[in-house]
This record gives sequence, structure tokens and C-alpha cells, in this order.
Amino acid sequence: MARCFSFWLHPSQIEFDQLVAGGVFNLTHLMLTVVLGLLGVMIYRLLVKLDGHKRQRYFQGIAIFLVILEIIRMLWNVVAADGWYAKDVWPLYTCGIFVMIFPFYAFNTPLQKWTEGFIALGAMLAGIVFLIYPSTGLAIFPLWHLNTIISSIMHLMMAVIGALFFFDSQKQLKPFDFYSAMVIVFSFAFISFIYNLMDPATNFFFIKAPFAETPLQWIFDWLGQPGYGITILGLHVVEGAGMYALHQRFIFKEKTTLAASLLQR
Repeated sequence: MARCFSFWLHPSQIEFDQLVAGGVFNLTHLMLTVVLGLLGVMIYRLLVKLDGHKRQRYFQGIAIFLVILEIIRMLWNVVAADGWYAKDVWPLYTCGIFVMIFPFYAFNTPLQKWTEGFIALGAMLAGIVFLIYPSTGLAIFPLWHLNTIISSIMHLMMAVIGALFFFDSQKQLKPFDFYSAMVIVFSFAFISFIYNLMDPATNFFFIKAPFAETPLQWIFDWLGQPGYGITILGLHVVEGAGMYALHQRFIFKEKTTLAASLLQR
């Protein structure tokens, strides 16, 4: 019964301190990563075999589903908390950005071409990083917690859809895709920066401070601010440029990587 009740508990509640977080780099983390990895491969193989029209229909369903999950997460952070915690409500993080922009692609809007670069160059790696270090899931919450479940689903779909875009050997990424991805990154980073200044309790886009016990903590300790914030933005640029170069060199022109060929079998 206690586990069922803890499914809804917010970190602001006194009872939350009595819960045991799932933790990272342990058996619970390994089991969840394996399950999500297998599920991701299955979803990838299902979607990659569909023709463009059918896949787009699936994308529309996924986009709606992810938006509903994000709304549930936001409402939970309002209803279950003992006060207003903006840092937990607004989706100004990489996964939240993906959830917000993906519908513009899925429903063939005029902004579709502006979203392709971010999805192809940033979504897959960001989703995988979460599986390696579930910072908004097991690192803070129990395995059975609402936030762990929602975060895991969001990042899994982010990785799968990003992989579909990145490993598409028939579509050549253009410089516009890289630049548009950076426009999205810097736009949300700017909004996050302003909000962080207005509300000292927030750390949107993680440009104010890193999660403790991660390699980013070393950068923060070494450079402080504003060096750390500038480095975070620089890492996004380097990651996007690196993914763009990899796609141009190894994916496009009918060339596929070993990972892509294994997933398509």
C-alpha cells in the first residue's frame, strides 16, 4: 500500500524523505536500462519498416501521447507539491523542448523543416544520455514513481525518434538543419537564462549549475560562472556539429552504420 501511495508523492512532501530512490549504476538501473533498450529497439524496428505516410501517422499519435504525459507531469508538480516550484513545472529542459517541437513536425506544420535538425542531431544522444544517467528519474525517485515512469517514456521515445532521423540514409542533412537546431537550442537557453535570473530557485537548461556527481560538476568547479554556462552552450554546438559530420560521412549516400543495420534486421 505504501508503494502505491508513494507513486504520487512529491519531493516537497515530508513523507518523500522516507522513500528509497532507485539510484544509478546499480541493479535497478541496469534492469530498467535493459528493458528500455529492448523496448526501444522493438519500437525502432516497427517504425523504420513503415512507409512515410504510415510513419507520419504514428508520429502524430506519439506526439499527442508525449504532450499528454508532459501535461500530467506539470499538473503533478502543481497538485502534489506543497507550493509552487517553477523549476519542476515548466519544460525548459532538453526532453521538454523535444516534446514541444515534435508536434510541429508530426503534423506537417509550416515549421516542420525548422524542427528536423534538432530532432536528427540532438534527440537520440540526449535520450541515450538519460538512460545512462537518469537524472530526473531513478537518481531522485523510486523505480515505481510517476516521475520515473514519465521521464523514462519521454527519453526513450526521444532516443528512438532521434535515431530514425539520424540513421535515415536517404535524407541528407543540410547546413540549415544544423543552424536551425542551434537556433532552437540558443532560443530556449536564452529563455532559461532570463527565467533563472528572475527566479533564483530555477536551473532551467542546467546552465546555472550541473547535477552533482556528474562530469559537468568538474567543469563548474573549474570555470565557475559564466564559464560553465558558456561551456554548456558550447557543448551543444560541438555535439550538433559532430552528429552532423557523422551523418554526412557515414550515414548518407546509402551508407549505414553497424548499429543501424542491426536495428533494421
